[in-house]
Amino acid sequence: GMLGGFVGVLSSTLFPQYNFSLSSFILVGMSAFFVGVARAPIAGMIMVCDMVGNYNLLPPLMIVSVISFILSHRRSIYKGQVENRFKSPAHEWDMNQDAMERIHISKYFSDFKKYAIITKDKLLTEVEDLALEIQESDFIIVNPDGSYFGSASLRRNRLEEENRDFLRNLITIEDVATSLPCVTTKNTLGDALKIILNHDIDKVAVLRQNKVIGYLRYNDILKAYHTELSKYSRKSI
Repeated sequence: GMLGGFVGVLSSTLFPQYNFSLSSFILVGMSAFFVGVARAPIAGMIMVCDMVGNYNLLPPLMIVSVISFILSHRRSIYKGQVENRFKSPAHEWDMNQDAMERIHISKYFSDFKKYAIITKDKLLTEVEDLALEIQESDFIIVNPDGSYFGSASLRRNRLEEENRDFLRNLITIEDVATSLPCVTTKNTLGDALKIILNHDIDKVAVLRQNKVIGYLRYNDILKAYHTELSKYSRKSI
């Protein structure tokens, strides 16, 4: 703070035609000191901007933060500080993008939900009624022998009211189904999540010996992931 104030006084002396704010120089100096000793440039800049109530000081804060960060080299008042969050054991699971690739489906799931599994010969109107009953919008479609056929989403496929009576006995769920990837219990949570996100669905079919044994929902995957995360966090402590 004193160094920043000194620079402010010096600037006012050398350039009297400019109306410099001494308090701004002091705040920037405080931020530079914190960035240097704590090696936390973002935190230092945000702290001062919050104190001032605006971001007018952000450009000089960025400049002095870079200079202070470089001059401080690897020194820090925090002896146990790691290079970045990616190397911190406490953040390994929430920062590692491949964390879900380590968790196999079979580790957390032996039984799967089956409410939204239907055969491909179901009429679309019947599926709409079922959707209201079980509160589901996406369905896993199977062949009569239980093998996987595809998936269908009522969010994108619904009969319009004016055509409902005319088409109610003509369109089956097979007509609007899409062939999407599926998983087995040997796959990981990451594999299942990629399918759900890439195809904008809320569940993915799970197969065993080419037969559909159920499905995994987006919420199921996140629940298993957070359970694993809590175990890892307790071990770290």
